[in-house]
This record gives sequence, C-alpha cells and structure tokens, in this order.
Amino acid sequence: MKIHTIKKLTAISALGFVFSASAQTIDSETVLNVFIADDTLELESTVNSLEQPIADAEVVFDSTEASFLEVEATFTQNQDSVSALTADLDSLSGQLVTTQTEITELSSTIDTLAGSIETNTEEVATLTSQLDGLEESDPLITTLENQIQTLNEANDELSAQLATTNEALDAANTSEATITADITQTNAELNEAEQTLAASQAELDAASSELDSAATSLAQLQGQLDAAQSGFEDEVALLQEQLGQLNPEQADALLRALNDTVARGDVLALSSDDLANILSGNFDNKQINDLVKAYEEEAKFLDRAEQLVLRAKDSGNEKLLDRAQKMLDKATSQKEKFLAKVDRRGLKNAEKIANESAKEAAKAAKEAAKAQKQASKEAAKAAKLASKEAAKAAKEASKEAAKAQKEASKEASKAAKEAAKEAAKAAKEASKEAAKIAKEEAKEAAKKSKRN
Repeated sequence: MKIHTIKKLTAISALGFVFSASAQTIDSETVLNVFIADDTLELESTVNSLEQPIADAEVVFDSTEASFLEVEATFTQNQDSVSALTADLDSLSGQLVTTQTEITELSSTIDTLAGSIETNTEEVATLTSQLDGLEESDPLITTLENQIQTLNEANDELSAQLATTNEALDAANTSEATITADITQTNAELNEAEQTLAASQAELDAASSELDSAATSLAQLQGQLDAAQSGFEDEVALLQEQLGQLNPEQADALLRALNDTVARGDVLALSSDDLANILSGNFDNKQINDLVKAYEEEAKFLDRAEQLVLRAKDSGNEKLLDRAQKMLDKATSQKEKFLAKVDRRGLKNAEKIANESAKEAAKAAKEAAKAQKQASKEAAKAAKLASKEAAKAAKEASKEAAKAQKEASKEASKAAKEAAKEAAKAAKEASKEAAKIAKEEAKEAAKKSKRN
C-alpha cells in the first residue's frame, strides 16, 4: 500500500465571467484561490498530520504481512507433512493387510502340506506293514515297494515345498513385524505433526488477526486522507459553479473587495456558504464589501493573537496570553459587527424591494381601476349605440311590416274580387243550367200529359 499524495490544482479551468465596471473578462482563478486558501492550508495540515501515521501504519502492515506469509508457509509445510504421513500410514496399513493375508495363506498352505505329508507317511507305514507280511517271492512286493517309493518321493517334494513355505512364512512374519513397527513410528510422527499443525493453525489465526488489524488501521487513516481530499475537491467544484452564477456587478464588487487580501496574501475563512448567501440574498456591492471586511477583520486579529501566543511561549510572559485572548475576542466581535451590517443592509434592501413592490402593486391597481372605468364608459356607450340601432331596426321592421300588411290587404282584396267574379259566373252558369233542366222537364211533362 502506498500513501496518497495531495492533488495539486495546477490547472483550474477559467469560468471567464464578465465584470461590468472594468469592462474586461477576469480569470476566476484569483477569486477562487482566495476562497480555497484556508481549505488548502487545512488539507495540507491534514495531509501532514496523516503522512507519518500512514507511513508507520504501512511499515506495520508490511511487517505484519511478511510475518503472516512466513507463518502461512510454515503452516503449509506442516499441512504437507501431515498429508504425507497420513499417506504413508495408509500405505503401511495396506501393506500390513496384504502381508497378514499372505501369512494366513502361507499358514494354510503349510497346514495342507503337513497334512499331505502325514497322510502319505501313514500310508507308507500301512504299505510297509503289508510288505513285511509277504513272502519274498510274492509278486505284490514289487507293487507295494513302488507305491512306497512313490509316496516317499511325494513326501520329499512336499517337505521341500513345506520348507520353502516355512521360509516364506518367516519372511512374511518378519515383514509384518517391520510394517507394524513402521506403523507405530508413523503414527507417533503423525500425532506429533498434527500437534505441530494445530500450533501452526493458532499462529496463523493470530497472524491473520494482526494483519486484519493492521490493514484496518491503514485503511482508516487512508480513508481520512481520501475524505479530506474529496471534501476539498467538492468545495472547489461548488465554488467554481457558484462563481459562474454571480451577476457582473456582484463579480466586480467581489474582485474589488478582495484586492487588498490578494495583495497582502491573507488567508480568509471564506467558503461556498458565503457565496451561497451572496447568491440567495442577492447581495449588493455594500453587502459584499462588508462580508469580505468581516473576514479580513477576523483574520487580522487572529493573526495578532497568534503572534502574542508565540511571544508568550518564547518569553514565558503569561500576560501576553491575556492580550492574545482579547485579540481572539476582538476577532469575533469585529466579524459579527460587519456580518450584522450585511444583515441590516439585507433587511433594508428587502424593505426597499417590498416598498417598490407595494408601489408597483398600487400603481397596477390604479391602472386597473382606470382601465375598468374606461371599460365601463365604453360599455355604456356601446349599450346606448346598440339601443339606438335596435330602435332604428325596430322602426324599419315596423315600416316593413306595415308595407307587407298593406300589400297583403291589396292581394286579399284582389283575391276576394276575383273570387266574387268566379262565384257570380258560377251562379250564372248554374242558373242557366237549372233553367235548361226545368225547361227540359216541362217539355217532358207536356209530352206525357198529351199522351194521356
């Protein structure tokens, strides 16, 4: 593990916001560096305070890791020893079983051979007894002698086999004793190796625990360093974003207010919180000046207090510490004084904005009332005009209706006259027809009367 080094801001990107008063584009790095000066010192202090502890923790970790690896290697060797002895014991156990099986088989063979020899010997004795009871000229003598000879030869061969088998049995018994001794020795060695392995396991566990502890300590220190660097980088990124959000007047005022600080090389405790207040409170030039002045006053009296503390340390004059405390109190009071001016200016600006808003609202209400009155006038005028137009339209409609009624009367009279003519004509035709019919009927009646 290697210690992380502080990341240098070798190329902070320029935001290039415009300052209206100077009518020029200013690199934001000047303002940004003032805001991060105290953060840079704090980060450097953190790095310096952690550098040696991290280096020491790395040494401890490396040493602990080396010890762990050594213990691990020993543990592995002991594991291998136990495994090898276990394998040897398994092999010896297999050999013992094989040898014992061989002894059993050889013992069985010996018993079989001895039984065969005994059987043959008994048979030879029987045949010999028979042979002794025969006459010399008995032809059975030759047969019996041949049988006896065959049995004796068989016994000689069986005896040779028995001797060989006994030698093999003695060798197997010796081998069994040797293997048994080897097993006993291997068991003893295995027990010792297992005890050594158990001790190695305990040492390995302890070494592993120490290694974990060393790694945790190193990681915690490294985490503190990483957190400090990350916090610094986050602050820089936020400041860059906020500087880009300032309007030209605010940016111009901020640069002018910081001119003396830049020239003196002072370190102010300005932060992104202050820029956030400038943006959210829409600070004017006076508020920005007082904000910077608050931190300049604080830095001035803190520096005096520090000098007095150093003098007191060198001289042993404790009265200087009392003066240093007064400077600390002065730093606080002066800062609060100018911050209070910022707040009062903010309230004044808020009241001004509120008043202006009220005036604008009243003006808007007045304009609205005037517009409403004019609209009422226009509506009345429009209504009057509409009424006149409606009356005129009604008059025209009445005229048209009278005219239409007159035309209708004329048409009705004409139609009635035509109807009367048609009715008179029809009546005349009907009268003529009736006379004609009456005449015809009279003629018919006269004819009828004449015939009678």
